[in-house]
Amino acid sequence: MGKSYVSAVGKLVPEKVVCSDEVLCRPNCRRRCSTKLSLSQLSLSSFYKLDGSSQNTHLFKIMSPFAPTTQRVGEKSHRNMSFHYHISVDGEVVHVCKKAFGALHKITESKIYHLAQQIQSGANVPHPSYHVKQHKTKPTFT
Repeated sequence: MGKSYVSAVGKLVPEKVVCSDEVLCRPNCRRRCSTKLSLSQLSLSSFYKLDGSSQNTHLFKIMSPFAPTTQRVGEKSHRNMSFHYHISVDGEVVHVCKKAFGALHKITESKIYHLAQQIQSGANVPHPSYHVKQHKTKPTFT
């Protein structure tokens, strides 16, 4: 899984572990992700062995866009694209909700949003992930 490390500001970021509480999303989820997925079936350790760009490419491939079926009348802005999230379990593709997708891969909503924006812009592959350079003038916390 994702290894523990010390962040740029000196905080210890704990190692990522698979959800142990069998609850992936909210109880009233339409897709019933927590009941149809058994965490023992999932093997995401290979996902965490990939580097950042390869992880983004993998996530990019398992997010599929589609046009929204309904739009609200009178809204200032309309959503142009919605997404389906897929997980491969024992060679079978399972459709899950966004919360379960994030919980299974241990990624934040902002990461999902960032990848969705790239798909929406028409990119075929995700943009390379560069680490933000730290300013040398900032004091280091130890």
